[in-house]
Amino acid sequence: MTDHQHHKDGKDDHARKDDDEDENDNKNDSLHNKEKVEYYMVSFEFQKAEKLKVHNIISSDPYFIARLPNGCEYKSRPIFSTVNPKWNEVWCVAGLTIGTKMLIELWQYDYASRDDYLGSSTLLFDGQEGVKELPIVLKNKHKGDIFVNVVPQKTTSIYQEIRWIGPIRVQTHFSAIAGTITHHKADPSRLSYACFYVSFMFDHKKIPYNPHHVTASTIFGPGPSAIAFKKAVQSQHIGLYKHDGTTLYKTVYSGMEFLESFRFGIRSEAPRLHTYVLLENEFLFSETGANFFTNFMSKHAMHSNAASHIYCAGEFYAQKFHDIDGVKWRLVLDNNSGTYAPSKDILPHLRKLFQTLFPDLVVETYDHEDPVLVSAKKRLFP
Repeated sequence: MTDHQHHKDGKDDHARKDDDEDENDNKNDSLHNKEKVEYYMVSFEFQKAEKLKVHNIISSDPYFIARLPNGCEYKSRPIFSTVNPKWNEVWCVAGLTIGTKMLIELWQYDYASRDDYLGSSTLLFDGQEGVKELPIVLKNKHKGDIFVNVVPQKTTSIYQEIRWIGPIRVQTHFSAIAGTITHHKADPSRLSYACFYVSFMFDHKKIPYNPHHVTASTIFGPGPSAIAFKKAVQSQHIGLYKHDGTTLYKTVYSGMEFLESFRFGIRSEAPRLHTYVLLENEFLFSETGANFFTNFMSKHAMHSNAASHIYCAGEFYAQKFHDIDGVKWRLVLDNNSGTYAPSKDILPHLRKLFQTLFPDLVVETYDHEDPVLVSAKKRLFP
């Protein structure tokens, strides 16, 4: 090796050493900066909007959708016949950091046709408490203002993922269409859903429709006929879950309040079975019953608004029991859905979700073919 080569190689070794030191310094700086990140649990109270400018009409049925960067979103109820809606709805979110942007979209609810976009606003989270008055803009024109009260609270680093942590909202829909379709005379159209963010509980993994199920393939398969069937199912969903003056809205803070919202699953002094689907932000369900929804192509597809991918689907019921501590209630859920055929492997995720949401309830999950569940259903729903 020549002196020149030795000097050159020695210089390279020295350079590599400097580079390694710089890289370690950068890693340390990055780690140090990461440790400096502060996470917040934030309560957003969407109070009202004022002076909404609605194209070609003097009034509106406005609602809003608040969207966070990771897909976590909140949809409000519509307020009818006003350009100055007052929602006073609270959305609590964990895992926010300074600089997080929330997009707030304003929409005009329209049962008969597609909803109209009214504009949007952006809330930049700055860690400060107080009411934010935000302009609503559409095509660079001012279309009103929305008022959001922000109440932040610093949390530990365990909340490093943006997620909805409460409260749970229940909406009850009374649809004349349900009574017409089902011929179900006793409480025919009491359709309810609870709304919450569930993706992180299921590791962000949805399940597709069951391609081996004839009806599911008819709805979700290829070809023009499938498109027509899918639109028909979506029309059923819109009709049954429409918002109007009879729709009830309630916020629940416990499992008992959740059960109370649909009378503990009891009608005519007998327990009733319910059909459900679990979507990104919604747990939609209705009473099943012998004659309920018999004219629908697929109960689960109807509830999901013909979604090709969901988190879970099946049936559930509530049951009262006694133990040494007194009267308690259990929520029993399964995966009985031919349309989506959820694997029994996701049942632990389903149980964890409801145990987290309703710690005052005993939550049990079963595969739909489990003999224990089959026997219990035969006994309760002869």
